[in-house]
Amino acid sequence: MMPESNRCRRVWAVYVVYCLLSSAMNLGLFLFSLSARMNREAVWSAWIGADMYAQVPPATFSLMEFATMAIGAFFCVGDVAVLFVPRDKRGWVVGVVNIAIGLGSCVFTPLCVWLLVMWLRIDIRREFQALPPGAE
Repeated sequence: MMPESNRCRRVWAVYVVYCLLSSAMNLGLFLFSLSARMNREAVWSAWIGADMYAQVPPATFSLMEFATMAIGAFFCVGDVAVLFVPRDKRGWVVGVVNIAIGLGSCVFTPLCVWLLVMWLRIDIRREFQALPPGAE
């Protein structure tokens, strides 16, 4: 069994990698949506076909582009911002929520399952001062 400090460092390092990868993927979503907005006909015709593109109202594409740009920008910034939350109870809860969000994506599910199991361990919670009273 690894000493607690090494395990905490390893879990934190994996969490940082997860946050940075998730942020990069959300940046990609934002940039794709931005390019789709700038070159609407070329991008959407290539993705869904020219026949289907002609049948869909332009407002639908505007809504999709705006929504995915907003989601990509929010989570791109958010995934980096959570790394700077102090290591206290709030930081631990923010980490749990961020990991739970990653569980919803098929890309990060295997990593987030491991990360969540480790995040709920007593030594990690102790690192964040997130133990309930009398739980040692």
